[in-house]
Amino acid sequence: MASTLSVVSGPIPGLIFELSETEVNTIGRGSGCTIVLKTDSKASRSHAAIGRTKDRFAIVDMNSANGIYRNGQRIKKAFLEDGDLCLVGQYLMRFSLDRASIAKYAVESKNACLICRRELTDDEMNTGLFATTEKGYYCLRCVDETNMIGCTLGNFQIMEELGKGSVGRVYRARLISENETVALKIVHRELVAQPKVMKMFVREARAGRGVEHPHVVSIYDVGNLYKIFYLAMEYVDGEALIKQLNREGPMSGERMAQIGVQVSSGLSYLHSRGIIHRDVKPENILISTTGSVKLADLGLAKNVGGSASGSSTIGGKMLGTPSYMSPEQITDARKVDFRTDVYSAGATLYRMVTGQPPFPPGAPLEVARRVLTEEPERADKINLTLDSSIGDVIAKAMSKDANQRYQSVEELMASLKPFA
Repeated sequence: MASTLSVVSGPIPGLIFELSETEVNTIGRGSGCTIVLKTDSKASRSHAAIGRTKDRFAIVDMNSANGIYRNGQRIKKAFLEDGDLCLVGQYLMRFSLDRASIAKYAVESKNACLICRRELTDDEMNTGLFATTEKGYYCLRCVDETNMIGCTLGNFQIMEELGKGSVGRVYRARLISENETVALKIVHRELVAQPKVMKMFVREARAGRGVEHPHVVSIYDVGNLYKIFYLAMEYVDGEALIKQLNREGPMSGERMAQIGVQVSSGLSYLHSRGIIHRDVKPENILISTTGSVKLADLGLAKNVGGSASGSSTIGGKMLGTPSYMSPEQITDARKVDFRTDVYSAGATLYRMVTGQPPFPPGAPLEVARRVLTEEPERADKINLTLDSSIGDVIAKAMSKDANQRYQSVEELMASLKPFA
């Protein structure tokens, strides 16, 4: 098996190019290149070259117009490690070193990686990522989402997976120095080299810094160890609201109001700090085993007066869930104000009491069109046990015209309290 470049994203994703170990592998738009980047306007005719020097592969920029990037950093020349992400033109490609080649140049040692057999350095052993099983260790270039459990990342020991999203996976982990349990979000490796993803990651870290409120998940630490980006957050012993709803079905108006008051309280705190959440939905509301409610995930948060992305996408996939997005957030997410969270909270209340989102899931663009042009059936017409006044509260919160909604989450909270 040869060493390869596999296309993670770009004009033609899924391609795999085998690399010659004896000849130079040229990359570009030109038909004479070893690896031809078709339909790529950002690639030069002769863009880059990859060749083997002694026991390692190296990538070199051939004076291209747009440069080459290794793991998000622009370089002129660099040695490649197994798992590195290279951006050439519009093609993001993962470098995979032939396992036989790795073993050939590996150092036999009791501290060698179980996969590549490379000896781990003292730095990796002391502060890096390694398996704690009796079998041995994984080095940082070989560990992936399939063998994270039981590993140590800096001051965090990873215990179990809690969930997976478009940006990363969340694990239950132990903060070793304090012997405390935390939730650890780790960005998918294939997304690390994508600027939009890393902006979301940084946005969540900044928005959550210093947050201390009983109904908002706190963020403790953010960091990067050997190309593994992580976010340490408060651990909530419980489950996401969406899991409870999927298991138990629609809830009573009283229970909905109790949760809605706590969600509104958390949003009120964020709004007082100038933060618009922009992603309120059942998946981002955590219910603890004691019944306490926590608002999570500030990855799409916007600081009022600061910059924020619009309707961002990752690989053509819309970020956020259209069924819970306000009309103005769909049309221009950069210009929304606090009232967009009022709408999303209302849509979440609707899901709680009806057992379905206001607009059924489907193709994102079709759902977005319905949000902009159609009115959902009133909640109290679907759940006939609801008082019509509860239906009025939800309908007002979800008004397509922001001026007709509750003008703050405090107003929404005041309307929910009589039913709680």
